[in-house]
Amino acid sequence: RVVPGGLPGCAWPLLKAMFSASAAGDASGFFCLTQEKDELTLMMDQRCRAAFDEAGSVATVEYAPSRWRAFELRLGSLGGEVPGLVCFLATLMAEGSISILNLSSHDRDFVLVQEGDVAAATRLICEGMQEDAVGLKEKISQRAMVRRSGCSSDSLWRGVRG
Repeated sequence: RVVPGGLPGCAWPLLKAMFSASAAGDASGFFCLTQEKDELTLMMDQRCRAAFDEAGSVATVEYAPSRWRAFELRLGSLGGEVPGLVCFLATLMAEGSISILNLSSHDRDFVLVQEGDVAAATRLICEGMQEDAVGLKEKISQRAMVRRSGCSSDSLWRGVRG
């Protein structure tokens, strides 16, 4: 996060992080800036972090104690065909006791997990995605109906998971 009052010192690394990858033709970078009432939160890859490290004497930022890794869901035009996919993945992660951060853009969703949870999250995603698209769509719809109904009994969940 950008320390309160530290935005002027972060102007150059922010611009460099946002535009250097596209200027070099490298679209592989990850950078997200979220502005709230009283702070700015940054999520970035190593390339973007390097821009802040280079300007460390004037760019006052605080880094999270652990690194987060992003799983990218690129659905494009299929996004409307599989509503609830992020919710489905969030439920998988919650059932596996894995905390997530979720970010969404026009045609992509990013589910971020702490670096130490990447292997477990990958396993959960692979296991959860064993079904075809129709089965996944049905499973998501069933879970959404259960959540909307307010029911949470173990027997109902077992039946839905079955």
